[in-house]
Amino acid sequence: MKGSTRNYLNLGTKAFAIRTAVQQVRLARREDDALRLLDAVLNLLTVATAVAILIREFREHDDLSDAIEEVT
Repeated sequence: MKGSTRNYLNLGTKAFAIRTAVQQVRLARREDDALRLLDAVLNLLTVATAVAILIREFREHDDLSDAIEEVT
């Protein structure tokens, strides 16, 4: 599987993970459960970090593609 295809697949997976984490935050707030809220927020931060890494990889890939085009 090509690198950029894998990145797009990972991005889609992370979008679903964000949705799930937001649902967990809402449920924990509704139930007034501080421990579950903490867990949900940490999960959300983990997914946000993964998305930031993917965005960086997209940018690096674009920079590499531009460099290759300049050489050819």
